[in-house]
Amino acid sequence: MKQLPNLYVLRFFLALMVILYHLPNTSQNIGLNYFDNLPIFHKGGVAVFYFFSLSGFLITRNLYGEHQKNGHIKLKKFFKRRMLKLWPVYYLILIIGIFIYQVLIPAMGVQYEIDYSLKKLLLYYFFFLPNVFNELNKVGGILNITWSIGVEEQFYLLFPFVFLIFRKNIVTALSILLILLVTVFIIVPEFYVYQNFYFYFILGGLCAILAEQGKLTLFKNRGFQLLIYMAFLATFFTDILVFKDQRWTHVSQLLISNSLIVALAYFPCVYLDKLKLNYLGEISYGIYMYHMIVMTFYLYAIKTFQLELYFNSALLILLNNLIVIGITIFISHLSYTYFETLFLKKTTTTQPLGSTYKI
Repeated sequence: MKQLPNLYVLRFFLALMVILYHLPNTSQNIGLNYFDNLPIFHKGGVAVFYFFSLSGFLITRNLYGEHQKNGHIKLKKFFKRRMLKLWPVYYLILIIGIFIYQVLIPAMGVQYEIDYSLKKLLLYYFFFLPNVFNELNKVGGILNITWSIGVEEQFYLLFPFVFLIFRKNIVTALSILLILLVTVFIIVPEFYVYQNFYFYFILGGLCAILAEQGKLTLFKNRGFQLLIYMAFLATFFTDILVFKDQRWTHVSQLLISNSLIVALAYFPCVYLDKLKLNYLGEISYGIYMYHMIVMTFYLYAIKTFQLELYFNSALLILLNNLIVIGITIFISHLSYTYFETLFLKKTTTTQPLGSTYKI
């Protein structure tokens, strides 16, 4: 399948939004000055839901392409790719988080309440239910971010079987499933208390198949594209699309996120790849997973050595953002180059580098 443009840069932008969301919150918790008076500093959650749409889009596109080409799907290779992509960093963060909260913090004499047993945490996290565990227990930010990886993994484990069962009528099946999930969300929002918003993945997958079938010609219209891009900018740089009833916020972002992906990937009027930021999108998983570790240690160092006394408040806040982002990118690069690649190399026989967008 052909490589799609613009999506790497989109991934980096979304990861950046998550950092900008967590930095003021963590600074406030530690007792440092922070700035979050612009809407862009409150869009971390929305960015994660865009990641969900993107994952559903790409996973389904790959499954559909494989089935169209070969007439079947090799589930063993599919699950192997997902394991080698997600599991190493996921479990590394789990080990680091346990060490920090269970060993390092107590050794430093810092008061930190843990309201769960290690055995219970390991049970939930091992079976990719951190979103459930984190709702039931108070965990630190380093472990808390894994909730979204749990939701993604739940989708990856179940969706291929849905695809295989309904492959002959996959568009109809996904349409019915989407309507069902959204209807449940509107009528019984408590069902989604664990942030298991699978409808983002499903609409992403539906859009991928329809785009491959050439049925989304509406997106060729420049006026419609302009509307999509305006809605995207309004989402992250204003609060116009934030509603008191969160159900309608999700419905609007469900439509905007998937429309944006289709417009950028299949009918681009801009080519973000020219910005030379694709590598940052390629390591965006690491940026998302490592940023809380970097942020926590860096901000605690600022607090411990009282560096806020030597800098203008506004300047220090700016430096904090730049330094945390810079260090996070550097560590993500090291992880990708010397750790993740050890596992990713094992997938090259099933998915040649550059043949399609890597997920």
